[in-house]
Amino acid sequence: ILDGGVKITQNRNLSYAPQVNWLDIVKDESAHIEIEGNGPKLPCDKACGDVSCWGPGNNLCQILTKTVCAPQCNGRCFGRNPSECCHNECAGGCMGPLESDCFACKNFNNSGSCVAQCPQTVIYNRNTFKMEPNPNAKYQYGSICVSQCPPNFVVHESSCVSNCPADNTEVEKNGVKRCEPCGGFCPKACEGTGSPNRETVDASNIDSFINCTMIQGSLDFLVTGIKGDSYK
Repeated sequence: ILDGGVKITQNRNLSYAPQVNWLDIVKDESAHIEIEGNGPKLPCDKACGDVSCWGPGNNLCQILTKTVCAPQCNGRCFGRNPSECCHNECAGGCMGPLESDCFACKNFNNSGSCVAQCPQTVIYNRNTFKMEPNPNAKYQYGSICVSQCPPNFVVHESSCVSNCPADNTEVEKNGVKRCEPCGGFCPKACEGTGSPNRETVDASNIDSFINCTMIQGSLDFLVTGIKGDSYK
């Protein structure tokens, strides 16, 4: 748990929640942990010894990856020795010291390896002293590095986004949809009038046409909407 604490209450069928070492799971040692009002507390299997468990049976002993670590480890570990520390990019433990041995990633997963950031779109060439396109570039899609953004997503800088920012417009280059700065007002298509709740342009909806550069349909105005109603 990278952010927040744990609260499990009023679950009468849950008997092993108190047996779990929640401090080994949360990132913050001061996180709030509340486990109460659940089913009767049941014992762990004898094979677990003094280690916590998730349930009955010798295959449900909890594997500790934080509270048993040597002081030299910065976060998680896969054993009690100083040489058995997880990689700094691991979250929730690991099977070995490499960034590819993590159970989960703290930041991004790049083809099975945990990294602080995905391979950037441009890299520095130490021979030419210039920034050049990175042939191995990937984009951030949630917590995963991808070589192409999924359908219905566009590339914004080094990330896959559902919509471009307000000062950007969507363009397609070489079959890839990207967000690019507009350099002024961005093209904005607005729906015209005609629907039952939008029959004419009036004071209640005129603000929805601010910065429109194209109208999809037509615009209908009433004289009373411009000159006012002489009967009021």
